[in-house]
Amino acid sequence: MIRDPTWEQSFPDVSGIVVPLRDPDTGRVVPVRMRRKEVEARRAANEERAHALVDTFRLLDIDPIFLSSSDRQAVLEHFLVWTDLRRTRRVVGA
Repeated sequence: MIRDPTWEQSFPDVSGIVVPLRDPDTGRVVPVRMRRKEVEARRAANEERAHALVDTFRLLDIDPIFLSSSDRQAVLEHFLVWTDLRRTRRVVGA
């Protein structure tokens, strides 16, 4: 599962400014101005959902991979490290 760290795992402080957001029901992009409390509520909900997702993965014994770059080499490196950790854990736990 891929989540944007700024918009989906948290939420930036866009209170008081107009930002274009996509309506999930219609797919249309609409200009939205959010109040500070709306921004804080959205951030709290996104962060809670992100933490719950990580907890779910860990309960299933699946370590999440956190990427900070879309660079192919960086992505590959993260997956290779993840694979090595999984192999090591299985050998030690066997």
